[in-house]
Amino acid sequence: MRLKIPLDAMEMVRLQLSAEGIIDPERCAITGLSYGSDIAAYAVAKTTIFKAASVSVPGLDLIGYKLNSVNREKVLATYGCPNPDGLGLEQWKKSSIALNAAKVVTPLLIQSPDSEAMFSLETFKALKHYSVPVEWYVYPGEGHVKSQPLNKYYVYRRNLDWMKFWLKDEVSADPDKQEQYSRWQAMKENFRKWQLSTEKKN
Repeated sequence: MRLKIPLDAMEMVRLQLSAEGIIDPERCAITGLSYGSDIAAYAVAKTTIFKAASVSVPGLDLIGYKLNSVNREKVLATYGCPNPDGLGLEQWKKSSIALNAAKVVTPLLIQSPDSEAMFSLETFKALKHYSVPVEWYVYPGEGHVKSQPLNKYYVYRRNLDWMKFWLKDEVSADPDKQEQYSRWQAMKENFRKWQLSTEKKN
């Protein structure tokens, strides 16, 4: 699968930097836009090595196949995600966050342009079902690449807040942000409860 190659490369870099004492391998995150978002979504679906993630659109779910153009269908096929009938569906199960939601452990921040927002619905609902921490923002008047200065500011700010919280348990003293941290803390506690209940069942 085409997406496995960059993910394997990132894992090699992570291990190398860890061996050199440059990073804490247990506090790594991933983010991406466009193809980078596809790689990040694949990482969330298939690994547990990243402790936080942020994407513009988690575009490797079946809803993305149904709503996208014929050209996008061809791109998805090169990823190993062909028409999802018969054996094709099995291929989608290897990369879709929604179809692997019960096993996902990476808190995910989704920051979609409104022109692509619907592609995020399947992942968002699936992660919510399994109490996996997920937050979804939609930016009005934006295309594939966000261009409005205020929207870009909020994307960067939310990325930083999300990563600092999940990687370092770090919260800002800004009073305007306290509601988000209360929400994220509740996500963390609910996910722990879900994990404990699942372990007991197994």
